[in-house]
Amino acid sequence: MRAAASLLLLAACDGDPKTCAQRAPIFHQAADDDRVLGFDEAWPAMHDAIRRGVTIDESVAAIAEPADGGTVSVDDWEYAWPTVVTRRGRRILPRSGNLPIRAGWTDRLVSFLSPMGTAHAHGAPITGDVYLLELFIPDAECTVRVLSTTDRWPTDDATRAHVSAQTVVEAELTWAFMDDSVVQVGPMRREARHSVTVEP
Repeated sequence: MRAAASLLLLAACDGDPKTCAQRAPIFHQAADDDRVLGFDEAWPAMHDAIRRGVTIDESVAAIAEPADGGTVSVDDWEYAWPTVVTRRGRRILPRSGNLPIRAGWTDRLVSFLSPMGTAHAHGAPITGDVYLLELFIPDAECTVRVLSTTDRWPTDDATRAHVSAQTVVEAELTWAFMDDSVVQVGPMRREARHSVTVEP
């Protein structure tokens, strides 16, 4: 199991839908990736791409761990999913056949003017697969969101604090491919949400 590190913990949210939507997610990358990545530029780009529309595709990466419909311990659990498969160095895209979106200066302008914020990136532009994991927890003030460049995320203390025994936690995983922090393919996800029941 590959270790990973959370770079930003989810801040408190007042539950207002607009405030929740604009709040930055938890930023997450592999522990052995020592680069400082420009999540602050990648997140507005991902957010705006999702606002423009998500393609539903049943062949895109899905949560593999924990098992859908299974149970997890309230003390500790981890989400994991397969990365996009490559064959002989060539990317195998989901079956929807979406062609890469060759984003230009207009897309960068939209990202710059995004309500998510206009701060300049403070790290290396992200090129590669990016995953947005969203957890829907009953009675939590906001949806827990994680923007990750790796294939797993161990739940943190702040997230587990919202969960009690017998809670059903639903999750969605949205995938996109970025080039210099601009969405080139996607975003895509499966239609059905993943769910687990939390046990003591």
